[in-house]
Amino acid sequence: MGSDAAGYSNWVNEEFSEIQFSDKRLKSRFFKMANQLSKKSEAPINQACEDWADTKAAYRFFNNEKVSAAQIISEHYKRTVCCPQFCVT
Repeated sequence: MGSDAAGYSNWVNEEFSEIQFSDKRLKSRFFKMANQLSKKSEAPINQACEDWADTKAAYRFFNNEKVSAAQIISEHYKRTVCCPQFCVT
C-alpha cells in the first residue's frame, strides 16, 4: 500500500472510528468500501470499487435496511463540528 493509500485508510479509520451498525459485518464492509471510495472520491461507485464483487457489495450495503445515511453522516458530523476546546475565537 502506497503512502497515499495509507493516508486515506488512516483518515477513514479515524473519521468513522465510532460508527456503529447492528451487525459487525456491516462495519467491516463499510470500512472496506469507504477506503475504496476515498481513494477515488470523484469516481462513481462502479469505478471506485476494485472489482464487480466489491461494486455489488457497495450497492447492497447502501440498500440494506440496517444502514442509513444518517448513521454515516452523523459520525462525519461529529468529527467536523467545531469543539469549544479546539476553536480559536
